[in-house]
Amino acid sequence: GEDAYAIRERYCHLSAILKYYSIVRKELPEDKAVAAKLRREYVRAYRAYDKKGFGWKRRLFYALSMVFPTLYERVRK
Repeated sequence: GEDAYAIRERYCHLSAILKYYSIVRKELPEDKAVAAKLRREYVRAYRAYDKKGFGWKRRLFYALSMVFPTLYERVRK
C-alpha cells in the first residue's frame, strides 16, 4: 500500500498552491496572470495525483477547490 508520508506530501502540495493563490489574490489583486498560473498548477497537480489515500472530506474539499479556489480562504478562517 501507499505510505502515509506520500499522502501527506500531496495534501501539503495542494494546500500550498491554494495558500499562495489566496495570498496573490489578496496582496496583488492586479496581477491576475500569477493567480491564473497558480490555478492552472493546482488543477494540473490535482488531476495528476492518485487520490485513493485521501479521505472523503479531503477529496471533496480539493475537488471543490478546483472549481472554487477561494474556498480555501473561507475554510481557513
